[in-house]
Amino acid sequence: MSSIVKDDGFELVAEFVRPDAKKRITLGVAAASKAVYQVYQNRLGQIVLDPVKPVPAYEAWLYENPEALARVRQGLKDSRRASGSTWARFRTPRTEPRIRHEGPSSAGLSLRSGWPPSTLS
Repeated sequence: MSSIVKDDGFELVAEFVRPDAKKRITLGVAAASKAVYQVYQNRLGQIVLDPVKPVPAYEAWLYENPEALARVRQGLKDSRRASGSTWARFRTPRTEPRIRHEGPSSAGLSLRSGWPPSTLS
């Protein structure tokens, strides 16, 4: 349980709270955020709510694969350290104007040039 409790500075937020007929306890201001909780209970009946951020199922594989997660974290660390490399262009604002493409007619093509063919032979 010590790994779950990250800070032992608890404060009393409600006194003598009783479960309702459906065995629910209202948390009031203690749960003012829209958090999702893991609920832990010890042998004495003490309850700890641990706020968590759920991971979408399509991203869960990354957290279940320590090698892949380590590679992603290393890549993020490398990109933060990269200065003067190709990654630096993603961190600095663009100062030069972008080149605009005018479409097929700017390359000497037109919509009437025969492509795509109107009939297949």
